[in-house]
Amino acid sequence: MIRNPFNPSAVITNPGDFYGRTYELAQIQRTFEKSSNLVEGIVGVGKSSLSYQAILRMEGFQTDLRSKSLRLTCHRDLTNLDQIAGVLIRQLVDVDEEAKNVAFKFPVIPQFSFGRETSTIVRNYVAGHHLEIFRKLLAAEYIKGFVPDNHLLIIWIDEADKIPRLVTQFVRFVLNQAQIDGVTNVRFLVSGVQPFFAKMQEEDSGMIRFFPRVIRLRTLSFEETEALLQDNFSKFVFEVENSGARINIHPSVISRTVELSNGNPSIAQLLGYKIVDAEMQENDGIIDDRDLLTALRSICHEDRDVIYSDHLSFIFDNELDRKFALLFQEMVRSIPGRTTRARARTIIGDESVKEFIDSNLIYEDSGEIFFVDELFRVRIILDRVETFLAEEEFRKQLLRLKSSNFDERLDDDENVSIEDTDLIEDTDEETGHSNIW
Repeated sequence: MIRNPFNPSAVITNPGDFYGRTYELAQIQRTFEKSSNLVEGIVGVGKSSLSYQAILRMEGFQTDLRSKSLRLTCHRDLTNLDQIAGVLIRQLVDVDEEAKNVAFKFPVIPQFSFGRETSTIVRNYVAGHHLEIFRKLLAAEYIKGFVPDNHLLIIWIDEADKIPRLVTQFVRFVLNQAQIDGVTNVRFLVSGVQPFFAKMQEEDSGMIRFFPRVIRLRTLSFEETEALLQDNFSKFVFEVENSGARINIHPSVISRTVELSNGNPSIAQLLGYKIVDAEMQENDGIIDDRDLLTALRSICHEDRDVIYSDHLSFIFDNELDRKFALLFQEMVRSIPGRTTRARARTIIGDESVKEFIDSNLIYEDSGEIFFVDELFRVRIILDRVETFLAEEEFRKQLLRLKSSNFDERLDDDENVSIEDTDLIEDTDEETGHSNIW
């Protein structure tokens, strides 16, 4: 059976499938020498995958490091510090309640024993006092039982944006206690959707002392995104040809997919997966723009329909539709959609720009404004234009969108793919909302 090589949802665990981020990996390793790391970025930009690869290297992959790590993936059902500590404790020790015994899961010192503290640990475990147990496990006399001398214990907290207040309190508790006990080899790697670190600082302004350098993860370069797509499409071609069939890839598909993803690796993976899936269904021997269009429709109206509908509901419920229409009209002329922060501020006001950024509809990078998810913009175009155009004409219009390679503005009206119709004046008579969709 021919396998689809793209992986649209999982954290990238295989180093061979990980693209770019050489500088960020080196920076994380350097920062760990003295302090903890924090990584934030837009949805899907690869924060979890970067963190996983960083941990892998800290534990010895292609390095001589021998750190140990614990992982917590945050969710809103975690409501107190004992629950957070409990998740981590279960990765560290086995607690036998009947035998009243506690043993490290990966001991460094053979036959290490907690001695008289064992019964106290078991009693606290049964009572749910997990934070107290975690404090005790990280004490100087015990941490040596599972972390070698001169190596680190790294606590990776992923999706910290789900519970930034609790994460802040936990980091403060652990690192303060480590300092009191003279333990110098405990570090945190905290990752999540921006701007969660600002929320952590609102809870505790001293967080900057623990995270002096914050990595704000940018999208992949066009070259890195192209390599990701090219390598995976090549794997698909190899499997097809090994099965005795023939297949070609139209070069415009890869370049167009790079532009549509805007360097967001999760979107690139999703588009690639859906394009391959469309070809496997059609099976006409060529991956072309028809497969791309099928993929876009599938993503926009099926896979991400709930997400995009929620975005639209947010815009309408907060009466932001006219301002979003103005911003949309400014950014609709090219792929990826873009404008400057100054221009956006002039068009819709700084407060609305901040509101759209805080709601993860747009983001700022070096003074430029982009859509967090370029395919949300495509969904709006699909909803608006497919109603009026035959499929073949719509396909042509979509593929005529001009590439915006970060160094040029679109001034020639002949290259505007969607006619510059009056998006703002086009309103629904019943609701009064702008009919950009």
